[in-house]
Amino acid sequence: MKEIYDVGVSVDISSGGLGLITRYPLEVGHCLLFENLNMVNNIRADASVVRWAEEFRDQMFRVGLEFIE
Repeated sequence: MKEIYDVGVSVDISSGGLGLITRYPLEVGHCLLFENLNMVNNIRADASVVRWAEEFRDQMFRVGLEFIE
């Protein structure tokens, strides 16, 4: 397993997952662990898996994450 530390902007958060905008080219199936994640709308998650990913701007990616336990 390769560890990457990076940042992103979360959008469209729900109880099942969230959208993420990042400069790192995540791929479907990648697992993410969140550090220091604050609760938003009573939703808290520690881990997720990438369900879809697309480049929407030059070297900017939007991904769909599903929360996992």
